[in-house]
Amino acid sequence: MEEGLFTTKEELKEILSSLPSDTLYEISKEINAKWRRLDKDNPSKDINRMRCYLAIIEHYFPTTHRPLIKNSGWCGKTIDELMILLDKFELKKPKQDNLKICKMWCIRRLNDAGIDPITEMIIESNN
Repeated sequence: MEEGLFTTKEELKEILSSLPSDTLYEISKEINAKWRRLDKDNPSKDINRMRCYLAIIEHYFPTTHRPLIKNSGWCGKTIDELMILLDKFELKKPKQDNLKICKMWCIRRLNDAGIDPITEMIIESNN
């Protein structure tokens, strides 16, 4: 894609949305934009087009992404430690077979109750 056709992200979006999918795929190949095509046995043209479109935009206007794993005070706690805290503060325990989902719900309940992950005490609100 020629430089100078666009100067803003919005201009690029306008140009790309008017192009056919095959042209988007060619552009992404030319600029070596990274995106994952859905399975060839079960392709979804709309999703593949959207992924390609976003990869081209990201190539020309890179953004900083939030890390996938947010490091909180809870990250070092085991599920057993979280369950003990739920008991200590008389909070309802989640009933989940999946340990990751169970841990997520434990953390959510502790956060909602205002429990500090470091001190393991209720944070007093000034409201």
